[in-house]
Amino acid sequence: MDLGEYLKHLREQFDLTLREVEERTGISNAYISQIENGIKDSPHIKILKKLADVYNISLLEMLIKAGYLDSEDLEESILKLPNCPYCKTNDWRFLQFGITTNYFSCNNCHHISPPKKTKQEAVDVMNNLIEK
Repeated sequence: MDLGEYLKHLREQFDLTLREVEERTGISNAYISQIENGIKDSPHIKILKKLADVYNISLLEMLIKAGYLDSEDLEESILKLPNCPYCKTNDWRFLQFGITTNYFSCNNCHHISPPKKTKQEAVDVMNNLIEK
């Protein structure tokens, strides 16, 4: 399923019209329709973020569906994060709480929200993936 089909499926799942999505996101219904129909195939990340918020999915999932990220790239980047300050392992996973709050969690000791330095490095990794 390509990005357009995926977005249309989500919109229909939420029983929303194009105009309702426009009202919630500020993105014109014509542009949303063009994305859904494959006419526009690489929307800006800011557009994807707004749509992810409406459909209550992670920006990460949206970026993967749009082809900006590949799940293998994400796994490789997580391995580059520093070791957990508590259990000293490097076994992180990406979490999303709510719609927009993202964290990395240690799979070993379940530590969430690493100290500022580690958290900033995690954010830098995600930003580097998005910029690819």
